[in-house]
Amino acid sequence: EAEAMSSVMEAAPFAGKFREPMIQYIHAMRALGSTPRLDQEVQLANLLNSIGQYPHNSPSVFNFFDAAHQPSGILGESGLIAPEAELGTTPKIINQLNGMRSLFYNQGLTSCNNGFGTNRALHTDNYR
Repeated sequence: EAEAMSSVMEAAPFAGKFREPMIQYIHAMRALGSTPRLDQEVQLANLLNSIGQYPHNSPSVFNFFDAAHQPSGILGESGLIAPEAELGTTPKIINQLNGMRSLFYNQGLTSCNNGFGTNRALHTDNYR
């Protein structure tokens, strides 16, 4: 697309999309064709402390972040809001990257190498 190829869009603070960590991780699993092994349910470790989210466990009825969160930097200076960026602290970003690396490197959802799986078993088959 022209929008993706344009260097003008790189300088625009409103261009692009920020995904919340859990959605980003599940999207990667789906994109890689990850499937449960041995008719097990996929089990994620408790990620609330590591990436700031865990399915069905938001700290308030309003979700994991403040709807009016305005990050510092160019987004805040432009008057834009980015609620999902509230979870973007340095430790949580590093934990997210470690979890993604484990997903790719270990070929599935495991607890190895700071992965997001539980300690019980390798929960997903190798990617096709």
